[in-house]
Amino acid sequence: MKQHVSQSLFILLIALLCLLPGYLFSRLYVTDGFLYQIIAYVQLSSPHDHLEIFTRGNYSFGFVEFLPGYPMTLSLYARMTGMAAPQVHFVPIAAVFLPLSYFVLARGLFQSTVIAGLFALYGVFDIGQASHYNMFAYTWSNLLYIGFLVFLLRAARYRQGADILMLFLLFAGSLFMHYAATMWMVVGTFSLNLLLLFGSGRLQRWIGQGLSRRGSLAMPGAFLIAFLTFNQLFYRVWLPSAAQLAAKGSTPFELFTAKLGTYLGFSAEAPEPFLYLNPWSEDLGLVRVLEYLIILLPVGVLLAHIALNYLRGRSLAVTDSNVKIMLLVAIPTGLAHWFIYGTHSGFNLRYVTLIFPFLMLMALRELKTPRWLQHAALGALTALAIVSFALALQYYQRLPPTSYGELKPSAGWFFRHRLSPEVLSDLDTAGVYLVNGSLITGDYPQFIPYDSDLYGSLINQPQSADDIPCYDYVVIDAGMLEKPLHGRSNRIYEPLSLHLTDLLENRHLTRIYDDGYAWLVVNRCEDR
Repeated sequence: MKQHVSQSLFILLIALLCLLPGYLFSRLYVTDGFLYQIIAYVQLSSPHDHLEIFTRGNYSFGFVEFLPGYPMTLSLYARMTGMAAPQVHFVPIAAVFLPLSYFVLARGLFQSTVIAGLFALYGVFDIGQASHYNMFAYTWSNLLYIGFLVFLLRAARYRQGADILMLFLLFAGSLFMHYAATMWMVVGTFSLNLLLLFGSGRLQRWIGQGLSRRGSLAMPGAFLIAFLTFNQLFYRVWLPSAAQLAAKGSTPFELFTAKLGTYLGFSAEAPEPFLYLNPWSEDLGLVRVLEYLIILLPVGVLLAHIALNYLRGRSLAVTDSNVKIMLLVAIPTGLAHWFIYGTHSGFNLRYVTLIFPFLMLMALRELKTPRWLQHAALGALTALAIVSFALALQYYQRLPPTSYGELKPSAGWFFRHRLSPEVLSDLDTAGVYLVNGSLITGDYPQFIPYDSDLYGSLINQPQSADDIPCYDYVVIDAGMLEKPLHGRSNRIYEPLSLHLTDLLENRHLTRIYDDGYAWLVVNRCEDR
């Protein structure tokens, strides 16, 4: 009885702590810049009884077809609560569901409430997940994928019809919610089944021990066909982006290594002009590197151990079927995620911090390390996640939050005067204007995101003036001059405060509106 009460109190304490990151980020209005356009779309659609792809002025909401379930979910939640879309997306819903999903997966893998509780804390405090505490698409894709892993582990061992059905339902949900989770499910099921079918005889026997079947391409084949049929992002965004990789100003690998250097405290030169390599701080960058080392080092040692045993003809050591499934699913999926994002916008390690902590503890157990070392590694990882959140919280507290109310007067003036169809701005400011526009007129210009040439033209230092598009206006959030600017393809550019003199002395620019919160600037591009 006493043990049951202690366990219940522990779970209650963990649950209360897990609510803290979402609550604090919600109070600070932390959000992802990509979310604003979805909010504007939902707000514009609110008077209607259905959602459709449409254009307002010169701005198209065609991106909705890439993830139609996400605005539908946001719209339904707004209708059920009676809240407007600009308020709904600050609801910290992931602060409830994400740690719960981590707890369920960890409890099933390790049969320990304490370990499951630590995983829940790690998942909700790690800054890679904590910043998506709200109604962002990553919230839903992460939940769908973790649920998919839970049922994949069951289906691979027991092959029950209900588990197979749940896998198909979760995959169908990912098709409508976010393409990353869909890709993870396709790659993971293919890698597992291909090795079961076509691996060497010895490898097949080792993998197949403890599993219910030898493998089949029916499920991964169906997943792939559905992905290629319904996911237009693959054809319209990723393939063109990958084909133009060599023509980009810098390769994702150059950008990744430059960022890594700054995280480790070294002086690194940006591969493109005006890129901001570390928008957080050196302290947070170092914490993130330590997290990756703790996560990846045990997994790397286990893989090396398995490979050496295989080459020497020895037993492959790993006997737990859950460990084998997770290795065969997560490692190819992580590599695919790294490659696909790398060929589009820059290397992204979100999958590593989402799933590989489970592999870390599994690897330490399979390597027969002392139990105290296993617990110390998980405790250190959780502590680093809390530290990363505290450092990020300081970063957000130093910046005055961009609010709809502060920019509403300038947005109202902007939309009433129906300024030019092409406006240069950063992703966040343009997004806030989109949302304000949805509350005012719903008639938008075409917002152009920053790249190195456009940033250079703003501060009168263009790299190749002949290729700069002739935008007519610039919108600058004056209250956020100290903040790095989110530009094209997930690139982050230096704060304008570093080049404020050059900006103010640019003879091509004329400020026509300044209320202390926003600057509206005319660009006389015909003079260039």
